[in-house]
Amino acid sequence: MMRNKYAHVFFVVFALLCVVCVIADETYIVKQMHFLPPTHYVGDLVEVRLRIDVVEGILPAEPTEFPEPGTVAIYDVRVIPISGEYDVRISFSSFHPGTRMLPQITLGKLVIKDIRIQTNSLIEDRNLNFVGVFDPVYLPGSRLLLALAIGALLILPIISVGVFSWAKRLVKSLAESRREKLPFRELSGTLQELAAIPPPVDSRAFYISLSDGFKGYLSRRLSDRISTYTSREVVGNLKEQFQRVPQLILAAQAMPFFDQMKFGGRQVSSAQRRRDIDLVMEAATAVEEHILESTQRQRGDE
Repeated sequence: MMRNKYAHVFFVVFALLCVVCVIADETYIVKQMHFLPPTHYVGDLVEVRLRIDVVEGILPAEPTEFPEPGTVAIYDVRVIPISGEYDVRISFSSFHPGTRMLPQITLGKLVIKDIRIQTNSLIEDRNLNFVGVFDPVYLPGSRLLLALAIGALLILPIISVGVFSWAKRLVKSLAESRREKLPFRELSGTLQELAAIPPPVDSRAFYISLSDGFKGYLSRRLSDRISTYTSREVVGNLKEQFQRVPQLILAAQAMPFFDQMKFGGRQVSSAQRRRDIDLVMEAATAVEEHILESTQRQRGDE
């Protein structure tokens, strides 16, 4: 009976010592110890706070290096002076359930050691047993989705080939359209530059640019041979081939007049120059419309 009584007293004293957490060595005393959170599990981030009293002359310093990670990994250590004592805060994670010792941590001339930590395990707390590997679980509709995915993989190459061919034709068509419209854009730019020339205007230079620009447009848009024709030959050729484009015929008939202005040295009024610019522009616009109609008619016949 006496033995049981002494054993009970010894157990109570030991428990109180664990709660108070008074740990002593030659250089410091741990007066308080708290874990945040008090109960933690494997892998949790935990902070233990130690209130220590150190021997006079020893100043704890925060470490620059932490112990190598093992079953316990140290992430951060802070030392905070508080009223002649020190608050040491250690952040760590434990990766093994049960009771373990925190790795020794050197704080300058002070070595923190023999700090016990208790790590709980969810499996142990729930009394779970290993039940083996479960068979794969399929969500409702998984088979349908799988069939649709396989079908998409089979159809996708065919669709890709069709889209690629369509895109290729579209790019080719856009490139051809841009190339065909380039002579008209260049002629329009030349006419705008001529219209913007401030007075006094050199009639010879003006009609050289106007005649060369119009003739170059016709040779690139209608026939390469036009660049080798004289102005009168251009008129005769266009009358034969483009009777349904009267604007073009009128502009072609004005080309001999353009030649006279280039070589005759005469000055022309600004109103006349404006009419000649408009005449060439109307002729080029009519040519573009005529070519577009002819192209659409050919596609319709095909």
